[in-house]
Amino acid sequence: MNNNIKMNHLHKYIITLLLFLFPGIVLAQQTNSRNYIISRTYKQSGANSNDVSKVVTQVQYLDGLGRPQQNVTVGQSPSGSDFVEPIEFDAAGRQTKQYLPYVASGNGAYQNNGVPSAATWYIANSAGLQATDLARPYTESFFEQSPLSRVTGQRAPGGKSANSNVKYKTNCCGELKRYDYDIPTNVISQPGGYAPGTITYVQTTDEEGKTVTEYTDLLGRMVCRQVVAVPGVGPSAVILSTYYVYDDIGLLRAVLQPQYQDQASLTDFAFTYDYDEFGRVVIKRTPGGGITELVYDQFDRLVASRDANQFARGVWSFTKYDAQNRPIVTGEIATNATRTTWTSNVAAIAEHHEERSNGTTAGYTLNKTAPLNATEADLLTITFYDDYGFSKAANLAYNALYYPSNNANVKGQVTGGRVRMLPGNGATGGWLTSVTYYDGEYRPIQTDRELYDLGAGTIERTWRMYKYDLAPIIDIQTTVHLFPGNFNTGYEIYFQHDHADRVLDAVETVDFDDDIIEVNTSAYRYNALGQLQSKWFHSMDGVNYVRRTDYTHNIRGWLTDGKTVYKKAVGDPPLPFFGFGLSYADGASYTNGNISQMQWQNKDEIAFTKGLNFNYDGANRILSSTGLNGYAEIENGLTYDKNGNIKTLVRGGAVLDNLTYTYIGNRLSAVNDASGSNLGVKSGASSYGYDGNGNVTSDGNRGATLTYNYLNFPKTVTMAGKTFIYDYDAAGSKHKYVTDTMTVKYAGGFEYRQVGATNQLYRIPLQEGQAVLRGNKVSFEYFLKDHLGNVRVVFNAKGELLQRTDYYPFGLEIDRNSPIQTPAARNAVNRYNFLNRETQIGTGYVDLLARFYDPTTGRFMAVDPDTEGQDGFSPYHYSFNNPIRFSDPDGRWPECCKGLGDFVTGIGSALNDDIHGGNPITATPGYVGAYNSGRTAGHYAAMVVGAAEIAGGALVAGASGFGTAASGGAALPITLAGATVAVAAMTQGATISINAVDNLKNDKGRVNASSTENTGRGSNHLKPDPKALGDHSRFRTDSKTGKTTNTATYKENPKNPSGFQETKRVDITGNQHGGVPTPHVKEPGTKTVRPARKDEIPNQ
Repeated sequence: MNNNIKMNHLHKYIITLLLFLFPGIVLAQQTNSRNYIISRTYKQSGANSNDVSKVVTQVQYLDGLGRPQQNVTVGQSPSGSDFVEPIEFDAAGRQTKQYLPYVASGNGAYQNNGVPSAATWYIANSAGLQATDLARPYTESFFEQSPLSRVTGQRAPGGKSANSNVKYKTNCCGELKRYDYDIPTNVISQPGGYAPGTITYVQTTDEEGKTVTEYTDLLGRMVCRQVVAVPGVGPSAVILSTYYVYDDIGLLRAVLQPQYQDQASLTDFAFTYDYDEFGRVVIKRTPGGGITELVYDQFDRLVASRDANQFARGVWSFTKYDAQNRPIVTGEIATNATRTTWTSNVAAIAEHHEERSNGTTAGYTLNKTAPLNATEADLLTITFYDDYGFSKAANLAYNALYYPSNNANVKGQVTGGRVRMLPGNGATGGWLTSVTYYDGEYRPIQTDRELYDLGAGTIERTWRMYKYDLAPIIDIQTTVHLFPGNFNTGYEIYFQHDHADRVLDAVETVDFDDDIIEVNTSAYRYNALGQLQSKWFHSMDGVNYVRRTDYTHNIRGWLTDGKTVYKKAVGDPPLPFFGFGLSYADGASYTNGNISQMQWQNKDEIAFTKGLNFNYDGANRILSSTGLNGYAEIENGLTYDKNGNIKTLVRGGAVLDNLTYTYIGNRLSAVNDASGSNLGVKSGASSYGYDGNGNVTSDGNRGATLTYNYLNFPKTVTMAGKTFIYDYDAAGSKHKYVTDTMTVKYAGGFEYRQVGATNQLYRIPLQEGQAVLRGNKVSFEYFLKDHLGNVRVVFNAKGELLQRTDYYPFGLEIDRNSPIQTPAARNAVNRYNFLNRETQIGTGYVDLLARFYDPTTGRFMAVDPDTEGQDGFSPYHYSFNNPIRFSDPDGRWPECCKGLGDFVTGIGSALNDDIHGGNPITATPGYVGAYNSGRTAGHYAAMVVGAAEIAGGALVAGASGFGTAASGGAALPITLAGATVAVAAMTQGATISINAVDNLKNDKGRVNASSTENTGRGSNHLKPDPKALGDHSRFRTDSKTGKTTNTATYKENPKNPSGFQETKRVDITGNQHGGVPTPHVKEPGTKTVRPARKDEIPNQ
């Protein structure tokens, strides 16, 4: 981005830093006897600085030495009170306790009794928490008594936590192997051990006594990391040692995986790296993933590469750049040139970059940089920046429906691009072009893109309208598919936020071929600290909902249960619909975050009736699960090699498996099932084959043969004489799947089914489920998920149970319907079960985005794209072999516990992010509050303590009243009074960024809503009168002034669950929509927002 442009943009986010030296210009509520810093973040230009809904004010109090004493965030709690975080030091000036934040009134004032108040506040606000463990609302650190003041241990919040310990030592007696790399011979040798005193190591023992040791040489390089999987002496001990090997000039030459200590094969169990004379990696070898070669130009830009599969096909990937060193085109070119030849050819080229050439499809010259002979046919992706001069179809032009104009000054922004289709059954396909238009704050307001195989000229258009003129908080998002012949389908979501922009309600509208249906799909309420506490599902009036889920956590922020209830009739007590509970200190009594027990209950079961206990080894890998109350669906007998490849696994219950795995390196070569059952893995031996990149090409268990595109995504899967075909684009998006029974077409979140020559919209994902065409009617259906994101229950708008699913620990589905559903019937209800990801029709693989997963074997079908970041594990492992605690919904990196994981992710994101352009970000359903709270906590703690351990967590709890009847049982009205209590919790271990203060003031990483996220709608929305007998209008008036604030007109529509369809809405007061201030008119049928005429404004 042009620096001047960027600074002009950032200056609009007015940030104020005021010290005690200027007491006259700060809020009166601050304490003038203390030093303090005030920072303000403006979400709306011209806002009053005391308006907490438009300005976020934070006060940091400091002592006379400049150390932070207390942090206060003004008015951002759900009640409008302050968030307060006290800080405590010992006599040596070390922060020994990191307190959880609490809520207090004061409008930014210093809280004199902050430390004792934190403890008493949690006791007094215990709803939704484990009331037996509310002591110690802080993380405690212990230090050695030396000038180094190194941390020797920590203890997390709560009375049930235990100490973790840290020891600092030097080597003495050959406890560590030494590996050397010789540059001239390119050989790794093991000359012996390290001399005493030349290695320092840090040994960390967690709350469960599990030990991790990291060894560092005198140059500060980590040379080994050891995890004790099985403690003991001699052969009985199992130590997982990952070694890092450097050359004489300090370059990392090899990473030796733990299994290398038993099988010393560099090919099978090592990452190795070759460098050029400039210290750039030119060859890297991945265990199981083959060899990748890389070529750079004289400007240190990667310009060409090839992997093992490309070597076999005789092609290289290439990238070309513009004058600002931004990648503009990528492609693949046929050539058998070696890396050495490429390097020589690239070095002989003097040109720095390609130039724009708007009259061509490529949009750039292609003959100035390597490869000089590239043509448009070789290109796979094209990216345009800075302007809209590139060629594009007329229907991709800016549409002024919501905003009069877009920002033409877009230097530094991605304005559009093209991506090549990669048909699974043919050669390279055609182009899909996309365009993004921005407002003055560089927020995308309109995104257009061409759609694949839905008819020539069909495009998708997405509009985003924002709540403020500065902050990127989405108010309305509309997506329409525009077909030739004036035929449209679409989806729209309205958001309602509280004063701190926490989402309260989501109203979603779907348009299935002009069958427009609008529903209050979900509502969210938060505890006193602003973290999600209760969630409601489906309402036609925004008050009475069909189902409600309440959550409870412990003080550490770990989810302990999620219970969904319903009522049979008005006045009846709430009854269980589905619920699950998690324990961390029962059974095997794990206190380090491993889940020791999971239980659940089904409809009308008063208590938890089924469940599993879990046991783990010292590396936190699951060893066994045992059933509770006769539950038989278990996985036990698990053993692993040192890389985490499963060696044995036994399943019981609905699926009987007794599996033994055989490997060549990390690749599964065969699995043998001695159970005699063909459920799960088939009985007997099944073999597996791979291509050069480590993708499974033959699956003997399923009898499948697979082929892949250049991105390592499947092109075809052939089973039992049937071939299933995938069409991806060159950026990795899946567009089409052809099975023997149907053809599915994916267009963003929209899913079409091809019926003859017609494409019928079949499914649109919702905040908490899906809208599906069943027969000739649209059905709104909702998902209840466990802590991992697995869909356990599907129910419809009437509350009727459609599908129930349990899971084995590694994800194999267990059908709990009565009668058992056939695979076709299960797919017809919902294919998005495990981790809410799509199970593939006909094959049973699960698409986890970056690669496919096989729950029958508990392994991925391809090498992890991020395997170098998990170098101590097999590139095929699933969730660190701890599938009850971790999930891997994107196939790249395991994450923990959804809400808690999003909170921790938010902390990490906040601590490490730079300020980015201001584009909205989306997150997965249900956890926006957790993520944003995490980001705030991360920035907040960073601003206070610098580099230290922080703590925080996303806690939710449940309470609500009940009310009037609705179809399928009594409705659950949403109430505010019962939804504002509970506590926050802390999670250790985030390293704090020095840039946190700036990020806290201008945090564009906070999550906004998308079509798969929990959000809400503007307060101006009216509902049709359910008692009306025909077309009618409704009015809303201000109770204080008596003036009309909104009007809406409705026509009859029997297909809509309300019986009516809104045709026009006039908002006289309220927020602007789409840049159009009130009074304005919204016409849903035409998706238009415009200024209101005088005759449309009622008498004021």
